[in-house]
Amino acid sequence: MQDLLNHTTKRICSLPQVKLENEMTNLEMLYKWGCDGSSGQSMYRMKFNDSTTENDSTVFIFSLVPLLLRCSISDENVVLWKNVRPSSTHFYRPIKFLYERETIESTKREVNTIESELKNIFPTDILLEDNNLLKIKHTLIFSMIDGKVCNSMTSTSSQSCYICECKPKNFNDIDKVIKIPTNPDNFKFGLSTLHAWIRFLECILHISYRLPFKTWKVKSDSNKTVMEHRKKEIQGRFKSEMGLLVDIVLQGHSTTNDGNTSRRFFREPEKSSDITGIDINLIKRF
Repeated sequence: MQDLLNHTTKRICSLPQVKLENEMTNLEMLYKWGCDGSSGQSMYRMKFNDSTTENDSTVFIFSLVPLLLRCSISDENVVLWKNVRPSSTHFYRPIKFLYERETIESTKREVNTIESELKNIFPTDILLEDNNLLKIKHTLIFSMIDGKVCNSMTSTSSQSCYICECKPKNFNDIDKVIKIPTNPDNFKFGLSTLHAWIRFLECILHISYRLPFKTWKVKSDSNKTVMEHRKKEIQGRFKSEMGLLVDIVLQGHSTTNDGNTSRRFFREPEKSSDITGIDINLIKRF
């Protein structure tokens, strides 16, 4: 981690737009970091030391992204460099790749390992042209995570709130919810927005499929037939009118509902509303 942070910081400081001066104090580089697992990868003809536990069909990835370089000049905070595309892979820095499945145990183990290493990180030295030395400290925020990682780190169910552990059956009872005690230690995870676009897209699609009979649970055979027919109709219109593949199952890993599809969906709310039959104001508010 120390070498990775040193290298990343020095590369950013070498950018033409970054002007470092001797009077700058409290120099700080801000990062976000996190992890995610991916399964259903291609398997190759590689030997592993332990073939019973290691498998290249699953990958567990840890990475960081630099966000901001700031300093203090005359007691004022000044931004020297800012990542204008923090969700782009352009400044993506891999920490480690593991041929291992993302589980609660592996997530906690690896996150704790990295956090213990971060406690021993020291500032990076930057040598100016006049041979003066500036020190840049590093601040890393564990926020590049999805709901699964958050649930693993807080030991909560994916169906429950990780802040107060409220169950789904109580979500609509506002008077009861506001009385549930919260766990301040879990505030640091914030709101995971990694898959927010995708979840909003799927929510609208699932409502749209059920509009003809207006019930969430699909029990009768007639409703199942109606929903399947409407689903195919909506998928066909998205393909022909917007060039999007929505809700199509991919062999080995999830569906075609990815971030790019979701952004296109919400970027054209009028067309999306016309195809799905969902009120345009709801789509815009999402």
